[in-house]
Amino acid sequence: MPKVAGNQSNLVAFVDIDIDGSREAYARACAFVEATDQRYGFSSKVLDELGGGEKKSVPELYESDFDWCDQGRIQLVPAEYERIVINLFADVAPNAVDNFVHLCLGDKGKAKGSGIPLHYQGVRLGLGLGLGLYWVRVTRVPGSIGWGPGALFQGC
Repeated sequence: MPKVAGNQSNLVAFVDIDIDGSREAYARACAFVEATDQRYGFSSKVLDELGGGEKKSVPELYESDFDWCDQGRIQLVPAEYERIVINLFADVAPNAVDNFVHLCLGDKGKAKGSGIPLHYQGVRLGLGLGLGLYWVRVTRVPGSIGWGPGALFQGC
């Protein structure tokens, strides 16, 4: 779930992302080791505590395990922390910032007509980080901020 920090005029949104399902694959590997430690004679139920030879054998054991092999890929090393930081300019676009903040916080409940949750939790980003991140060509207005690659806007 995105997080928002700062004061009303200078907000920053943080969106933690999982590229290619790496965190999910690592969590699956940890769960596999924890669940099968006795079956395969691992020295620990914790993936990171396994010795080098034991850790190297995990992918092969996973692939040959009938109960686990169809659950998706595994990853033995946790993914690096990936975060998108979005500066929000409430003095330039107060309504867009307000809407974005509420979608990040998820504090508006569900849409009245459809019942769809009003938040970004679990939203998958498309190719090129879709979700409204585009090159925007806007006529500069005196006192406005500049726009360019990765500018976030709401509308259309």
